[in-house]
Amino acid sequence: MNRETRDESPQAPDIWSLMTWVGTAVLAYLILSGALIYWIDFSVYAQYSVIMHTAVGAVALAPTCWLIWKHWRRRDGTIDGAPATIARLSLPLLVLVLASGAVITLQAAFGTYVSAFALFTHQATAALFALVFLAHIVPVLLRFTGPNPTPRRIARPRFVLIGLLVSVAPVAATHWLSANDKPSPSFRALPDDYVLSNDADGPFGPSRAQLAGATAGAPALDPAAVPESATCGNAGCHSAIFDEWLPSAHGYAARDTLFVSVQELLAEHQGAAETRLCAGCHDPIALLSGTRDGASIAGDRLVVHEGVSCVSCHAISSTDTLGNGSYTFEVPDEYLYARATGKLESFLHGFLVRSYPWNHRATYGRDILGSSEYCASCHKQTPAPGDSTGIGIAQEQNEYDSWRNGHWYNEDDPDATLHCQDCHMPLVASDEPATGGSHRSHRYLGSNMYMPVALGVPGGSEQAALTASWLRGEISIPEIADRWADGPVVTIDIVAPEQVDAGELINLTLVLHNNKTGHDFPAGPLDILASWVELEVVDNLGRTVLHLGSPDGDAPTVDAPIVYKADWYDKRGLPVDRHEIWDAVGSSFKHALQSGDAEIVDIPFRCPAVARPRISDSVSEQGPGERKSDVVMSIDNDAVTALTVTARLIYRKVTPEFLKRTLEVDPGIDVPTLVLSESMHTIRVNAD
Repeated sequence: MNRETRDESPQAPDIWSLMTWVGTAVLAYLILSGALIYWIDFSVYAQYSVIMHTAVGAVALAPTCWLIWKHWRRRDGTIDGAPATIARLSLPLLVLVLASGAVITLQAAFGTYVSAFALFTHQATAALFALVFLAHIVPVLLRFTGPNPTPRRIARPRFVLIGLLVSVAPVAATHWLSANDKPSPSFRALPDDYVLSNDADGPFGPSRAQLAGATAGAPALDPAAVPESATCGNAGCHSAIFDEWLPSAHGYAARDTLFVSVQELLAEHQGAAETRLCAGCHDPIALLSGTRDGASIAGDRLVVHEGVSCVSCHAISSTDTLGNGSYTFEVPDEYLYARATGKLESFLHGFLVRSYPWNHRATYGRDILGSSEYCASCHKQTPAPGDSTGIGIAQEQNEYDSWRNGHWYNEDDPDATLHCQDCHMPLVASDEPATGGSHRSHRYLGSNMYMPVALGVPGGSEQAALTASWLRGEISIPEIADRWADGPVVTIDIVAPEQVDAGELINLTLVLHNNKTGHDFPAGPLDILASWVELEVVDNLGRTVLHLGSPDGDAPTVDAPIVYKADWYDKRGLPVDRHEIWDAVGSSFKHALQSGDAEIVDIPFRCPAVARPRISDSVSEQGPGERKSDVVMSIDNDAVTALTVTARLIYRKVTPEFLKRTLEVDPGIDVPTLVLSESMHTIRVNAD
């Protein structure tokens, strides 16, 4: 290679040397600040380092590229060996570093996430370039003491000083910004009229919820420290998950019409402090911020936040299996400008979350989220059956322990165990950030198929339809298909003879098997729901021979062959009929079907032999008071040749009588009955 001809005037070396050292200083700053971002813990300083690193890189990108190009063109072509090898390595590495940095900046600024490939490329090439950079710069610095005082060498100390100033300036700006940043408080004092619950540990009893990091002077959460769920969806990062959560039972947990009514009833009878028991699971942020007391009752309404929000779930750092909200809430470390409303601040906040996501992932993606013990903190009411608590000695709902006792829990073979999330949060296709093409559904499909419609929640109709399909066992989950059963949630088999003689006594047997649920069926508050078997026998002429458990009316289960529900009573022996679980001490009737178990019921009935007389009352023409009975004999020309037996498992989330008692008015809410499973059997009837 021939050495490129260049200007050897005294001024030219000074200008090019100055520009070279300024560019070198910029690269040095970018290398050091980039390494610092990855080495130090999440902090205000680290976040301002991200902003400054990006700003310096963006401003210096074009000039640096131009300068490197000129520097490359002006290289000494006679130099060979290690220096030449270093030069050849440095150029492509620098190109990759700058290009990947530009991609990360654009994705963080205008996209929804930064790709893992771009991050890895930037980190890996930056590390390699740092080594090459040092190998190139250190020999240059060591040549400062050379004996020949050329103009360039005389000016070199001055240029180094300018370069140091250039590299130190953004560091100083970062320190100044972080030192003057005043974070908003995450905790606050309790209201003056806040009353502690009797025999409760901590300020949030009788809920077992705990708030990590709180102090005696500020024991409550400042709700402003917790982003609302809409921020997770509106930022474009988790919009699909937000849309799933919104009409879910978690999304409207604090606005459920029945929940609000029961809370007001509890406040009226026991005081506002006792509503914390329910708020710990239905409205955690309202509980932890100290709003469930004193002035929280205004016009018979309770202050609510937004139910089981994104952060109220994902900020839980630990749980236990005692239930009643037995979790520890850890206030997430805020990213800069999390509470700002200005466009620039909001932009910078989103940019930081996307370009510096490690703390965001660590905070909101804890391993505990995938365990059933995590769900136990709320999906278990009262600590254990028979234990005395502030709400009596009766245990109402307990999905966790019934799961542990069911056939989907296998202590000896964890791979055979199905956890709550496997069924209720199946994987769905996704383009959400950092999901790898799928995410856990946040619909939490269970049994609430009417409330999202009644509340008019966006997406409520779709949620209700999916819930109905879920209850009927029509939704498959590919990732657990090798372990989870197919078909209805509870199957019905009819055991009956293939043929009978007219007039013969038929021994009909129904076998119900809890085929799919990981816990008892039905789950939830058994005092307000009902599930039962409807049995219908119809002959070949279309006449009803036997009909039990008709779903018509408010109380259709009186004569049903099998009924799943509970009837609670209080300390006075009176019925608990408005979900006053704080008064419940026992149950006069409680029936559910354990996971994996079967239930058998025998229903004998006689096959009809001849047409039976029908007695009809009619009023005589002589006026009221004189009645006569007419015997009407209906002789059918066609004989009874077959009987069709139909058994249906009916489910109703909330009984109409409970709605009327709780709301004390015509609720105007349609709570439909749903056929979960159905079975039919035909019996041939031999002629008389």
